[in-house]
Amino acid sequence: MIVFGMYMKNNFLMINHNKVENYVLYGGVDKLFLIDFKFSYRDNFCYRLITSRKTSFWIPKKLKNVIVPKVKKYADRKSIKAFDKLFENSEELNNLNCIIICARVFEYFGISIVDYVREKYPDCKIVTYLADVLSSFLVTEDDFNRAFDKVYSFDKSECRKYGFTYCLEPYSYQITEKLFGSDFDVVPQYDVTFIGAAKDRLDDILSVYEKLKVHNLKLDFWIFGVKEENQKYKDEIHYNEYLSFEDFIKHTLNARCTFEALQKNGSSPTTRFSMCMLYKRKLLTNCTELLDSEWSDAMATGNIQVYKDMETIDFKWIKKDCEYDNQKFIERFSTDRMIETIDSTL
Repeated sequence: MIVFGMYMKNNFLMINHNKVENYVLYGGVDKLFLIDFKFSYRDNFCYRLITSRKTSFWIPKKLKNVIVPKVKKYADRKSIKAFDKLFENSEELNNLNCIIICARVFEYFGISIVDYVREKYPDCKIVTYLADVLSSFLVTEDDFNRAFDKVYSFDKSECRKYGFTYCLEPYSYQITEKLFGSDFDVVPQYDVTFIGAAKDRLDDILSVYEKLKVHNLKLDFWIFGVKEENQKYKDEIHYNEYLSFEDFIKHTLNARCTFEALQKNGSSPTTRFSMCMLYKRKLLTNCTELLDSEWSDAMATGNIQVYKDMETIDFKWIKKDCEYDNQKFIERFSTDRMIETIDSTL
């Protein structure tokens, strides 16, 4: 399934996957409509097997190098046929001046989707947006830079390193409020939650977990992609148990504080930051970029603690009440702001 978010005012079209997270991240604008698209790399068993964090580590690299190109070649042929049907007789798609193909879509469907869109809309700018660090993708910076007129990323350091253009990741408060209704005002049952893949930060996550545990805080930790031999505190931490984005939001709402640990090559705040600012939850993070003047108003709310090492964490702060007006952050994280950024830098 593909989500097409149509920004009629600016003649923008966004191509992304149909998940709740995409409504939450990129919704909240003039018009959003759906078109069925039932094939993707992830629908293919071989692709899921070789890229799953649970299984991929035991598959030999040589075997991956043989399978991945074959799966992509087959998927490319499928995607071209599907996009032919997708775009025919779509009057809403006339008069576009920019099409955003999100990075995961490019990763799934390959250059064929870009070539097709360019042929269909030769006068359009074709751009992409990375909502995760580059190392989490199966394609390289060269692949992105060659394929698109402009590459946007949420991470400032990667923008400097790879020549991408910075764009704050959006997040729609109004949509999550509608999705969860009365559950949106839940009284937190936990002190601190963490939800995310271990990637290259497992030691950091567990070190903070141990410190929090010593201070008798009620913890809710979900860590994905961890080999069994590395699963410390197995009776207390949820390892490799899949959570949907809806669950991610529910667990964030159900904790006073969210813990954020950046990946080794990351520098900018993640989705956890925007969630905490909008939902009025505390954020414990090692993202020192939040100390920059750009975020002085966010730091002034008192709901963010940036730590540089474990010894500087103020654990008593976690249970303190914190109230502030989140209206300015609702506006700052809106999808309209993202579109304005792209429109002004093309």
